[in-house]
Amino acid sequence: MQWKLIKTKRETKDHELTYTDEKPHQCSYCAKSFRTRSNKIHHEMTNTGEYPHQCSYCVRSYRTPSEKKKHELTHTGEYPHQCSYCVKSFTRLSNKKKHEMTHSGEKHQCSYCAKSFTTLVGKKHHELTHTGGGYSHQCSYCVKSFRFPSDKKHHEMTHTREYTH
Repeated sequence: MQWKLIKTKRETKDHELTYTDEKPHQCSYCAKSFRTRSNKIHHEMTNTGEYPHQCSYCVRSYRTPSEKKKHELTHTGEYPHQCSYCVKSFTRLSNKKKHEMTHSGEKHQCSYCAKSFTTLVGKKHHELTHTGGGYSHQCSYCVKSFRFPSDKKHHEMTHTREYTH
């Protein structure tokens, strides 16, 4: 089990909200609400088109310094997150963690067939092939539809030029 270090009263309140459905921070521009103030601020930048953090190597800009830093690793060739079990390294901690699951032997088995997956997301995406999970996520700008919200979001960036990788 991994413990989260909480430093401030705001972080304590935000952390406690992860155990409820409460979303007290409403966007000033639309009806969306968020559990944390920082998520609300990040979302509001989508509505205002604000991308104040420009990459030091190219023309791309990002909403937060951390997004900019992640992107800049693609230019520097740095791979700061090394697997604890093998020689592979990654630019992002999340990719390292996903990779390390391949070493742990932990598997998520499909509820419908014998296939198993190293990630829960992989299992859920696969299960849609059994349940007929349709292409219900339609692009806000054209007629294309997508099976997953993440695919729709990535596609919509081709319309808005909001590339974040």
